[in-house]
Amino acid sequence: MTDSLDEGAGWLPRLISGADAAVAAVAHRVRPADVLVVAGVPAVLLAVFALPRPTKLSYALAYAEPTLPAMYASHFVHLSVGHLASNLLVYLAVVPVALALSARSGRRRLFFVTFVAVLVAFPWALSALNMLFPRHSIGYGFSGLNMAFLGFLPHAITWAVADCVDGAPGDVDADADADEGAYATTDTDAPVSGAAVAAVADASPALFFVGTAVVSFWAVPLSTASAAAGVASVVAVAVYGRAVLRSAGGAIADTVVAPAGTGDGYGGVVLVAAALSVLLLFPAFPAVSPGDGTVLNVFTHLLGYCFGYIVPFVAFRLTPLADSHVGA
Repeated sequence: MTDSLDEGAGWLPRLISGADAAVAAVAHRVRPADVLVVAGVPAVLLAVFALPRPTKLSYALAYAEPTLPAMYASHFVHLSVGHLASNLLVYLAVVPVALALSARSGRRRLFFVTFVAVLVAFPWALSALNMLFPRHSIGYGFSGLNMAFLGFLPHAITWAVADCVDGAPGDVDADADADEGAYATTDTDAPVSGAAVAAVADASPALFFVGTAVVSFWAVPLSTASAAAGVASVVAVAVYGRAVLRSAGGAIADTVVAPAGTGDGYGGVVLVAAALSVLLLFPAFPAVSPGDGTVLNVFTHLLGYCFGYIVPFVAFRLTPLADSHVGA
């Protein structure tokens, strides 16, 4: 028997209790220094915004006449309160959640490796690729880097789901038809197989391809290429999703989706993160650019989103970082 709220309790007390438990579940893994580091980015953005407008304009990236300082600094420049506020809101919605999930699943180090890479290396890459298309305009803003953090979120989510599933009472039989990768349903309380947990941990492409499907069908004008990319993304989601559901679908339902969940509120954080990973794509990739004299650089957003997912995906598999499944 586990300690839980009475099943007849209202949804609000259960929600409050789950939120409190979720905070407690990650508090022992997230250090005060982690919070300070993550909070440093909004502090920098606010400090840059406080500079005189001519100074900020001097650090915006002029694509026709780029400078090395502007290639980096332009990503931290905002000229309006609305632009700054929107980027701060996205950052505060995504990055703390990614940190919490990564720390709770024992992958705090991988989060911070990605965090540093996004802030140190990605500005140069995004600016350089934008300069391949010279035009008489300027670029600025943190949104490309925000999209990189959003691209990383599928990794943190699937690590967290695997952490929920690991050790849960299973509904799979790892001995069933291994040649076909099938898992037969059983009625035992045996733990979910290690192979099933690994399949969940490696299922991040499913969430990433949900994102590329949204971009293909929502933000890009319909064409043969965009339709093909969208269909390919949907197929990839179906393939990865089917594999995960066959191997650990019941355990995911029990430990992430069910109200009782893991008993520590952790599953609710995972579900919020999954919703954010999809819903934030719609304002990031609007079908029509704003009409206030600026043009949303969807190209930079797409590059940031893809880099934020693909670079960690490759690095975590081809380098010693793959063995960094530790909380320290």
